[in-house]
Amino acid sequence: VSLPNCEYIEGPGFEICSTLQTVDMPKCSNIGYYAFANCHSLSQVSFPKCVNIERYAFYNCRLLTQVTFPECTSIGGDNTFAYCSILTQVSFPKCSYIGSYTFIYCSSLNQVSFPKCTNIGSYAFEYCQSLTQISFPECTFIGEYAFSDCTSLTTVTLPKCEEISMGAFKSWSSLTNISLPECKVIGGGNDL
Repeated sequence: VSLPNCEYIEGPGFEICSTLQTVDMPKCSNIGYYAFANCHSLSQVSFPKCVNIERYAFYNCRLLTQVTFPECTSIGGDNTFAYCSILTQVSFPKCSYIGSYTFIYCSSLNQVSFPKCTNIGSYAFEYCQSLTQISFPECTFIGEYAFSDCTSLTTVTLPKCEEISMGAFKSWSSLTNISLPECKVIGGGNDL
């Protein structure tokens, strides 16, 4: 689908459009809740002007492999990309906030780029078992269980992180290197 003049998608705009394969919306600035949820054939999306993505927007889009949102500053969370099981790469160069459960069960995710992110919500990357390294150069806060059960993670670099909540790094079996030079608070439970 190509909608060159659409500026906003209210949810659930295209929910359960099971044969929808591509979406191109060059002027869209906001993607509403459930907008493309359960679009099982959706494999390519283009939203160069989007600044906000709301909850469940791309939930269970099983054929998405990579997403880039160059202008997005906020991902609302609540399963925005959850269960996108073959999603391998995500790039959000301006995003400062990743909401709770955003990428939970994205089991093939192996590259994430969030150079401006300052806050990672609870369970944001839980069960992303293909992630091997993460670097969030501006992140100051990590929510509960944000990277829990990311069993392939070996290297974590969080140079500005000040607070890590309970269980953020629970059940890591491969971790060999972690850098948290500014960390002041680590919550209870199995955080590290």
